[in-house]
Amino acid sequence: MAELNISLSEVINLIVASDSIPKGICNIEPLGESFSFEFKTGLFFPKFVKIHVNLIEFEKGIFVLELITDWFADKVMKLLPFRDNEFIEYDFPRLIINLQHLLAEKINGLQIEQIEYQNSKFKILFNC
Repeated sequence: MAELNISLSEVINLIVASDSIPKGICNIEPLGESFSFEFKTGLFFPKFVKIHVNLIEFEKGIFVLELITDWFADKVMKLLPFRDNEFIEYDFPRLIINLQHLLAEKINGLQIEQIEYQNSKFKILFNC
Protein backbone atom coordinates (compact mmCIF):
# COMPACT_ATOMS: atom_id res chain seq x y z
CA MET A 1 0.00 0.00 0.00
CA ALA A 2 1.36 3.43 -0.97
CA GLU A 3 0.05 6.88 -0.06
CA LEU A 4 0.25 10.10 -2.05
CA ASN A 5 -0.70 13.49 -0.59
CA ILE A 6 -1.20 16.22 -3.18
CA SER A 7 -2.92 19.59 -3.51
CA LEU A 8 -5.70 20.57 -5.90
CA SER A 9 -3.07 22.39 -8.02
CA GLU A 10 -1.10 19.16 -8.35
CA VAL A 11 -4.26 17.20 -9.23
CA ILE A 12 -5.01 19.76 -11.96
CA ASN A 13 -1.47 19.32 -13.29
CA LEU A 14 -1.99 15.53 -13.38
CA ILE A 15 -5.25 15.91 -15.29
CA VAL A 16 -3.60 18.27 -17.78
CA ALA A 17 -0.59 15.97 -18.19
CA SER A 18 -2.86 12.97 -18.82
CA ASP A 19 -4.36 14.82 -21.81
CA SER A 20 -7.86 14.50 -20.34
CA ILE A 21 -8.74 18.18 -20.59
CA PRO A 22 -11.28 18.84 -23.36
CA LYS A 23 -9.99 20.82 -26.33
CA GLY A 24 -10.71 24.49 -26.00
CA ILE A 25 -9.70 24.75 -22.33
CA CYS A 26 -6.47 26.67 -21.82
CA ASN A 27 -4.59 28.92 -19.39
CA ILE A 28 -5.56 26.92 -16.31
CA GLU A 29 -4.63 28.78 -13.12
CA PRO A 30 -4.82 26.95 -9.77
CA LEU A 31 -5.98 29.29 -6.99
CA GLY A 32 -5.87 27.28 -3.76
CA GLU A 33 -9.18 25.40 -3.49
CA SER A 34 -10.41 26.81 -6.76
CA PHE A 35 -9.02 27.45 -10.22
CA SER A 36 -9.78 29.41 -13.37
CA PHE A 37 -9.33 28.83 -17.07
CA GLU A 38 -10.16 30.26 -20.45
CA PHE A 39 -12.52 28.42 -22.75
CA LYS A 40 -12.20 28.80 -26.51
CA THR A 41 -15.78 29.23 -27.76
CA GLY A 42 -15.17 28.61 -31.47
CA LEU A 43 -17.25 31.73 -32.13
CA PHE A 44 -16.14 34.91 -33.88
CA PHE A 45 -17.04 36.81 -30.71
CA PRO A 46 -16.15 36.12 -28.02
CA LYS A 47 -13.22 33.89 -28.91
CA PHE A 48 -12.58 33.05 -25.23
CA VAL A 49 -14.55 33.28 -21.99
CA LYS A 50 -12.96 33.30 -18.55
CA ILE A 51 -14.36 30.74 -16.12
CA HIS A 52 -13.73 30.41 -12.40
CA VAL A 53 -14.26 26.99 -10.80
CA ASN A 54 -15.02 26.25 -7.15
CA LEU A 55 -14.74 22.82 -5.58
CA ILE A 56 -18.22 22.11 -4.18
CA GLU A 57 -17.81 18.53 -3.05
CA PHE A 58 -15.42 15.62 -3.24
CA GLU A 59 -16.71 12.19 -2.31
CA LYS A 60 -15.84 8.65 -3.38
CA GLY A 61 -13.30 9.85 -5.92
CA ILE A 62 -15.68 12.25 -7.65
CA PHE A 63 -15.24 16.04 -7.91
CA VAL A 64 -18.35 18.20 -8.05
CA LEU A 65 -17.32 21.61 -9.32
CA GLU A 66 -19.26 24.81 -9.89
CA LEU A 67 -18.46 27.00 -12.90
CA ILE A 68 -18.72 30.72 -12.18
CA THR A 69 -18.86 33.18 -15.04
CA ASP A 70 -19.87 36.75 -15.65
CA TRP A 71 -23.27 37.48 -17.20
CA PHE A 72 -22.06 37.43 -20.81
CA ALA A 73 -19.93 34.30 -20.47
CA ASP A 74 -22.87 32.59 -18.74
CA LYS A 75 -25.08 33.21 -21.81
CA VAL A 76 -22.35 31.99 -24.19
CA MET A 77 -21.65 28.82 -22.17
CA LYS A 78 -25.32 27.84 -22.17
CA LEU A 79 -25.36 27.97 -25.99
CA LEU A 80 -22.32 25.78 -26.58
CA PRO A 81 -22.62 22.03 -27.14
CA PHE A 82 -20.50 20.05 -24.69
CA ARG A 83 -19.75 16.38 -24.87
CA ASP A 84 -19.33 14.32 -21.77
CA ASN A 85 -16.62 11.69 -21.77
CA GLU A 86 -15.92 8.71 -19.56
CA PHE A 87 -14.37 10.96 -16.89
CA ILE A 88 -16.31 14.22 -17.18
CA GLU A 89 -20.02 15.04 -17.01
CA TYR A 90 -21.13 18.59 -17.77
CA ASP A 91 -24.42 20.12 -16.65
CA PHE A 92 -23.90 23.90 -16.53
CA PRO A 93 -23.01 25.30 -14.04
CA ARG A 94 -21.91 21.96 -12.57
CA LEU A 95 -18.95 19.94 -13.77
CA ILE A 96 -18.48 16.43 -12.39
CA ILE A 97 -15.10 14.71 -12.77
CA ASN A 98 -14.53 11.11 -11.78
CA LEU A 99 -10.96 11.58 -10.57
CA GLN A 100 -10.60 8.05 -9.25
CA HIS A 101 -11.58 6.54 -12.61
CA LEU A 102 -9.41 9.06 -14.50
CA LEU A 103 -6.29 8.34 -12.44
CA ALA A 104 -6.88 4.58 -12.50
CA GLU A 105 -7.12 4.69 -16.29
CA LYS A 106 -4.11 6.96 -16.82
CA ILE A 107 -1.65 5.56 -14.24
CA ASN A 108 -0.66 2.09 -15.38
CA GLY A 109 0.40 -0.51 -12.83
CA LEU A 110 -1.25 1.11 -9.81
CA GLN A 111 -4.65 0.31 -8.41
CA ILE A 112 -6.28 3.20 -6.55
CA GLU A 113 -7.92 1.97 -3.37
CA GLN A 114 -9.26 5.25 -2.01
CA ILE A 115 -9.14 9.02 -2.43
CA GLU A 116 -9.94 11.38 0.44
CA TYR A 117 -9.96 15.17 0.59
CA GLN A 118 -9.21 17.00 3.81
CA ASN A 119 -7.29 20.09 4.88
CA SER A 120 -6.90 21.21 1.24
CA LYS A 121 -5.02 18.01 0.33
CA PHE A 122 -5.95 14.83 -1.48
CA LYS A 123 -4.83 11.61 0.10
CA ILE A 124 -4.64 8.86 -2.51
CA LEU A 125 -4.08 5.28 -1.38
CA PHE A 126 -2.64 2.88 -3.95
CA ASN A 127 -2.39 -0.89 -3.92
CA CYS A 128 0.94 -1.68 -5.63
